[in-house]
Amino acid sequence: MYALTLNSALALALLGPAASDASAPASDATTKARLDEIFGEDAKSPAPDEGAAPAPAPASAPAPAPAPASAPASEPGAEVPASAEAPAPGAEAAPEALPSLGPSAFDEVSAEEASPPEEEASDAAPEAAVETEAAPKLPPSPVWPDIPVRWRVEFMIGAGTSSFYGRDYTFFDDDDRRMVNPVVELRADAKLAGPFYLGGGFGYRFGESSASPFGDGQSSLKLHEPRGFMRFSYEPVQGVDVYGDLALGLAVVDYVVELDTRSEERRYAFVGDALVGTALSLPKRWLPRRGSSRTTVGLDFGIGYSYRSPVEIQPSFELDDEPISTDFSSFGKLSLHGLTWRLGVFVRFM
Repeated sequence: MYALTLNSALALALLGPAASDASAPASDATTKARLDEIFGEDAKSPAPDEGAAPAPAPASAPAPAPAPASAPASEPGAEVPASAEAPAPGAEAAPEALPSLGPSAFDEVSAEEASPPEEEASDAAPEAAVETEAAPKLPPSPVWPDIPVRWRVEFMIGAGTSSFYGRDYTFFDDDDRRMVNPVVELRADAKLAGPFYLGGGFGYRFGESSASPFGDGQSSLKLHEPRGFMRFSYEPVQGVDVYGDLALGLAVVDYVVELDTRSEERRYAFVGDALVGTALSLPKRWLPRRGSSRTTVGLDFGIGYSYRSPVEIQPSFELDDEPISTDFSSFGKLSLHGLTWRLGVFVRFM
């Protein structure tokens, strides 16, 4: 018996009297599609026995056309159009597409497996940022602005010698006609225009010498010279100054003449100096703060001519045993002028 007849009988039994309509071919196709959906592969006709002879196909039944591949599978309970025809007896039905159940469990697992690397990458980024923040950062090297020099104040201490040309100085010096002079100066100047400076200062110079002009007798000389001076300076390059000084002051001359008795006298004289020299200091680019440096040090060398007004040497001895006062004659005038030079170190504030 054909599968079509069996399916028709089952459909009539299941669907009731409504299936006995005049349109038998359309009802058979609908019933077949319905059974295929319900029973699946069980609705196929059983294979004929090997020993049985094949039943003759009805001559009037045309070969059914294959169902279009693009036709969607019918859902249970939906009516199949009448144009859909059942497949030929003995032919295997095309496998139906399984209904979509949404994302599978494997898809979810794979998505979960794929997500940890992203999370790890996202976790690694903050850790790298934390490590970068925790790394010690070197402070930027300071940039010191170049502050122009408008004024300068210097403190200098040094020493030099004064050479005296007069023969009268040998009365106070046995060795030569030179006197050692320690000197201290405080000076300041201001910038005029370009590399030129004008200023001045105060200084103190000291000198001492001694001799034995009378065999057993002694003589000594001391000079105390406070001075004020004006200075004109030219700075061709930073750290090099060429200057000229004009100084005026007072020379306090203390001398001692000792024969059988001792005579101490003090005289005053006018002193004037004219010096030229150079001052070498560390330029600002060599200092730690470079252009912003406010302090430097240097060497000062000056040479010139020193003049003092003549001083009369007239000792006054006290003779206690003589009832008559005695006036002693003058030894003459002491001339203290000649070449002078000095070398010193200074600190400069700018």
